[in-house]
Amino acid sequence: MMRKYVYIIIGVLIGLSCPAMAQGIHEASSSSQPTDSLVQVIDSLRQTVTALSGEIKENKENERLQEVWGKHRKYMNIGYVSQSLTRKENGGGTWKSEIGFNYGQGRTYYLHKKPILGMIKFGIDWTFYDLNFVKYKDKFGVFGGNADYLGYGDYYYEDGYLPPLPDTEGDEEVSDDMMQMEISTQVGPSVTINPVSHLKVSGYFRVAPSYSMLVASEELYHGYGTFFTLGGSVSFKIISIGIEGRWGNTKYNNIDLGNLEDEEYWDEDASMGDMLKGENDKIKWKTGSMRFYISIRL
Repeated sequence: MMRKYVYIIIGVLIGLSCPAMAQGIHEASSSSQPTDSLVQVIDSLRQTVTALSGEIKENKENERLQEVWGKHRKYMNIGYVSQSLTRKENGGGTWKSEIGFNYGQGRTYYLHKKPILGMIKFGIDWTFYDLNFVKYKDKFGVFGGNADYLGYGDYYYEDGYLPPLPDTEGDEEVSDDMMQMEISTQVGPSVTINPVSHLKVSGYFRVAPSYSMLVASEELYHGYGTFFTLGGSVSFKIISIGIEGRWGNTKYNNIDLGNLEDEEYWDEDASMGDMLKGENDKIKWKTGSMRFYISIRL
């Protein structure tokens, strides 16, 4: 009988505790929902920050690429020229320049948008025009100037042959300067490396179809020549320095400028075309030069 009452009391206590347990479970369940929502918000914010960070990084890289590769593709060169001129016919002979300079403008056209390995780009260089001027000293009077043996080694060296000196005694003294001028356009491939910051190192090869003139005493030689240029430069933003080799052959027609004032010449039904063509066969000359230049990149 006593045992029966004990079971009854335990049952009543269990019954009374069930609602309290249910309420606790409900409260625990209710309190977990805000926690899950907070975790989701934090995860969403983290993903947004990561995406924004990646976008900002990409924008900065694009701005850097634009700054390095999008600008300073145009160039304006001015430089010093050291040049030699070799006559390949009539005995040969080589003249060395006394002074020379060049000036040109052009642009680099890159062949791809993004640099290879983040630092290398290939392109095509087009120099719109290039002017080259050199002055020689005709120490031997080959072009009608007065012969002068003194100091000839500075400007002329023979190539197995010493041209005969003209007899200038009693003749009117003429200038012994000789000048060579070319105007050309240049085009060819180039490669540019950007190792750090705005520093760029470039190498290039160009073909330069040219019109050339050679003036000495009262004679003018003119003709077409194909030149080649191989060089390189180092630039930082808008300033660049470079060095290049330039070589080529030209066949010149002879023009006697004295005929411009010779009435007898024109009385013989001579035309300007006849004078430009010249009386002699074309003379072939070889030009080789080294050019050091400063460039402004725009």
